[in-house]
Amino acid sequence: MNLRNHNWTDLQGDPITGRAPPRLVVMNDVRPTPGQMGMVAHHYQLMTYALKVSIIPYMVQERTLTDGTRIRMVSNYGQDTVFVWPAGGGDVGVELAHGFCVEGSWISPQIIGKEKTVYNVAQARNGIVGGAHYAEDMKPDRLGDTGINVYPLVATGEAGKPAGLWDFKHHPGLSGAIKPVALKYGGKPLWQCIHPAHFSDGKTIRNAKNTALVTTALSTTATGDNPTEVTVFPLTMDNRGNAGLFQVLKKESVGLGSTFFSVARQAVTRTGKESYSLGGAATTEFWHPLPVAADDAVANFTNLVDDIDANLSAISITRDDVPFTSDTRTFGTYQLTLTGGFGWEEYPPGNVQSVGARQNMTEKVVPLNILSVGAGGDASRTITTPHKSAPQQIPIIAVSNCDGTEEVQYTHDICYPVSGRLIFGNQTYGYGLRPWGASSIFPQYNAAGYGVTSEELARRECHHIVDVSNSAEFDFGWAKLRSFEGTTVGGMVGFKQSQRLYKEFSSYYFAYSLFDSPNIPGELPAQQQLPSGGSLGDIYTTADIYSSTIDSSDQNPRWAGIRDQYVADNAKPAEETERGRENTLDYDYTSRFVIDYDHKSRFIAAIKVRVTCSGARWTEPVGSTIPGKVALSTPGDYTYTISFEANWNGNVINKQLLFGECTREPFEAFKTLYPNVYLWPSIAMYDPINAITVYTAPQVNPTVASFKQLQNIGTTQDTNPHFAAQDVETLGGFAGISSSKNIEFSRMENGREYPHHKTTTGLRYSRTFKISELSGATWLLDMVQAGVSLTGANDGSYEWMPAFRDDLINKVFTVEILDGEFVDWSADLQGALDTTVRPPVRKTRPINALLRNIKINRV
Repeated sequence: MNLRNHNWTDLQGDPITGRAPPRLVVMNDVRPTPGQMGMVAHHYQLMTYALKVSIIPYMVQERTLTDGTRIRMVSNYGQDTVFVWPAGGGDVGVELAHGFCVEGSWISPQIIGKEKTVYNVAQARNGIVGGAHYAEDMKPDRLGDTGINVYPLVATGEAGKPAGLWDFKHHPGLSGAIKPVALKYGGKPLWQCIHPAHFSDGKTIRNAKNTALVTTALSTTATGDNPTEVTVFPLTMDNRGNAGLFQVLKKESVGLGSTFFSVARQAVTRTGKESYSLGGAATTEFWHPLPVAADDAVANFTNLVDDIDANLSAISITRDDVPFTSDTRTFGTYQLTLTGGFGWEEYPPGNVQSVGARQNMTEKVVPLNILSVGAGGDASRTITTPHKSAPQQIPIIAVSNCDGTEEVQYTHDICYPVSGRLIFGNQTYGYGLRPWGASSIFPQYNAAGYGVTSEELARRECHHIVDVSNSAEFDFGWAKLRSFEGTTVGGMVGFKQSQRLYKEFSSYYFAYSLFDSPNIPGELPAQQQLPSGGSLGDIYTTADIYSSTIDSSDQNPRWAGIRDQYVADNAKPAEETERGRENTLDYDYTSRFVIDYDHKSRFIAAIKVRVTCSGARWTEPVGSTIPGKVALSTPGDYTYTISFEANWNGNVINKQLLFGECTREPFEAFKTLYPNVYLWPSIAMYDPINAITVYTAPQVNPTVASFKQLQNIGTTQDTNPHFAAQDVETLGGFAGISSSKNIEFSRMENGREYPHHKTTTGLRYSRTFKISELSGATWLLDMVQAGVSLTGANDGSYEWMPAFRDDLINKVFTVEILDGEFVDWSADLQGALDTTVRPPVRKTRPINALLRNIKINRV
């Protein structure tokens, strides 16, 4: 389709200097038929005849052909341009390329094939694209088992230029951000409902004449006196064209740190060529902050142990392994040899031993029971048993999939339970003596034999431990994203205890046998009773009494593992045991903040922040005048890691962006105060100056800033300039219909639309950003006070990590992904021709990533 100016010489036959070939511009992307082109050439030739005899250097002529084709011819100082608006298109038709379209400051909008083949994008001509965004055009409509139709709907727009919709020509539409609407009606499949030029701004659906066809009943403005932020999400539609969904997010600040969130949604269906119907509205509401209180069980007692508790103490009696060299006794005229006894069930009764034999008895441990609890001073025992609260679930945002709508669920499972014991006071306990037990030899002596009569106990303890794993996550159906997860362990341990035991032993019994001669046993038994406290000679040791070891995991104090031998005064002196007070702190927290999301193609891009603290210790200083007060003895080791994390249909990749580390005091530690039980019984234990301070990990709860990602989840559906990816087809899959070249063509011929039948595959992603510009992405750093000053002021100065601060604020990052891997694919793009210079040269990719301005989408 070329035009020729035959008058390229003057009247003398010399070539006219500066005469350039005429330029033909087709204004509506309809290819002229040969007949139309012949008429255009004819009218241009007539204009050149007029120019030949005219002395005026400027001439404009317009013509309209009989079929409606419009022609405008302009000649200005020998430069001729012919503008044509062909009518109909005849048999030639219009062909448009579809695929992943890339544009930038140094490239023209182009579709890149799998083999780096570049196609110009007809939809991008005349500056219609090139600025604000594309909307996805992949509206697949399955035709049973025969294949799939994909419709070419492309929303276009740029600041200062008309917005609209492209199918096979440009339809001017609404100003501002728009989205094409492709919904079916009348029970027909989508391919039978040829798409009209209908647009939506998230509030209404309008036709090409800007007439409102339907308006959502949802409130899209702020109401009331409280500051309210309103986000109107773009209309989201399933791929089958069954229904669309209006959705509005409101965030209302009600004061005192509370925020009220509401997400309202309303379905819309198409009922005719120019008519729509609204469904019922639904609203999800929740308050922030979500609670973090644990369901701990707290029990208070006025004693040091629970009522009557078995097996708190035990008695141990041990017999030495000694020869019977002096075990004979004289009873009248008979010589008696020790043969047995009772009090130990294992001792073999009736066994006659000769002189020089050994009697072995291993340790015998018998539990004793507390029979009574005496009143004790101001004894107090508070026991806290940790128990996590039940998680909360909120259906937070609705998204469209292949053939319907589903809800994104948010689960909040965050609380900080405490395992605690606060004990102080003194108390006495009464025991019962334990009988020796029946004897086959001397059943009449089944009398009380041994035991502990009473015990005095004084104990002071402050035990406070937080050991928990928490999480908050979005469930997208195809994937779960932990917006927060963390583990923490630490707190305070230590005690001080005084113990005094009172003991009694009674009635040891022994049996002797009569010997007529050293080798002939006699039949006449005899008894000898050794009274309580009597001498056992050198055969038996005195008895030991002891208590079981303290078990720190049990809420009842356990006596301190004391062993002592029998003493004549029948009481044990008071003995103190103590475990020094120590406070530890360790935690590992991670947050994820969604910056890009698409439900149909199953893609998530998020900023991941991980903070760890390890090794922080507080101990009681040597020589401290206030027992129980601890001071920092070992600072914490901190690491801060910021990464980019992407999930493409289950394929998760990570790229580290920033790393910082320091060693400092845990200024962010959560502090809990207790009365100083180690000063009991002095009233000074309740003086705030003397209070015990317990340090645990900061109780992180996602902030209001973290919920800004709801806007990213809801507004990037189908209209995201940072990536393009294939939809995941859940009804039958894409087997056999995936594009081999990633460039497909649709046509309009003789007024009939022919969609393409292959889907573009893979993924391209490109985003350039500063972390500081992603509002809310680093909320975790604020919660753990990562930016504290050298003196601990939470002022965001990052004085412990100045280089980390500078990169956090100023460093520019570019992340590019090709088919699930980090690849700098834009480096291979060919620059557009710069026609402002002669000869024209290709533009190069700017070194400054912020100037590249890469945008990508499916067209």
